[in-house]
Amino acid sequence: MICTATKERHLELLGEVFSRMKEAGLRLKAQKCHLMKTKVSFLGHIVDGEGVHMDPDKVSAIREYATPKNAKELRTFLGMASFYRKFCMGFSKHAGCLFSLTPSKVKWTWQKEHEEAFQNMKDLITRSPVLKQPDVEAARAGGKPFIICTDASAYGLGAVLSQEGEDKQVHPIFFASESLSEAERRYHITDLEALAVVFAVRRFHMFFYGLPTIVMTDHQPLTALFKRSNVSARVLRWSLELQRYNLEIQYVKGKANAVADALSRGVPTAIATNSLAGLDEAVVNAVYAKEDSKWLAALRSDAQLGEVVRLVEEGKVEEVVRIASEK
Repeated sequence: MICTATKERHLELLGEVFSRMKEAGLRLKAQKCHLMKTKVSFLGHIVDGEGVHMDPDKVSAIREYATPKNAKELRTFLGMASFYRKFCMGFSKHAGCLFSLTPSKVKWTWQKEHEEAFQNMKDLITRSPVLKQPDVEAARAGGKPFIICTDASAYGLGAVLSQEGEDKQVHPIFFASESLSEAERRYHITDLEALAVVFAVRRFHMFFYGLPTIVMTDHQPLTALFKRSNVSARVLRWSLELQRYNLEIQYVKGKANAVADALSRGVPTAIATNSLAGLDEAVVNAVYAKEDSKWLAALRSDAQLGEVVRLVEEGKVEEVVRIASEK
């Protein structure tokens, strides 16, 4: 799919694509190509100038889905509904008790609370907002940076990626929430809030990496936490990871952070989700010493190995170095 802001740029890109396909000997089937469209259906979504919408046909199938009679039918419904969870604020909150019926070892008992949650889910999807398309160029220029709102509760993490639009209003791009593991629920509140930032950064990485981004939190100590050195090893690892990004952490009062707060509190406690704890072992960056170690200094001063060190540092790894004792 090729998207552009102007007709001229669109024709230019199409020309480039067609030229490269011709060079590679590739062909397109005309009946399956849709050119110069202002609205397209793509992977269950409707994409147009306003943003990304849910496909009405798919939404209709969810809205008209009959009350499930067993766990298999419920899993089918939740699978369809989960495809659009990025549109739905508090998706996990509404789906919590429904997910609790899906394990094969759980006895099927459809009660009033499940029926209410089922109907609420269908209503939530029907009235979900339009997700705006990210404006990367505006973010790169600095005029309209991406905004990430994060929050954490005793049960989960919540995050919203948004950006200011042409109407000067902030519009959502993506909603995300995650429940906590048993170990994570024992974290100190400040560590939980820090984890929410890390969760949001990992989830939204593809949108804002390399671009100015504002992180809003209602936990004031977080604004200075990642700048301190006397922190736990866990927070220090997170701090190193966040150094890759162009982030500015700002404090906002809780009332101004209502969406992320609702997402974090809406995550069901009974649902097992992928924890972030295992990702702490990932290498996030390389740290170099300011001074050479003693053994490296000795190698540099060596008459023969010093040349090897120089070539490696210059990236000339294919060069051949003759050692005096070599025949």
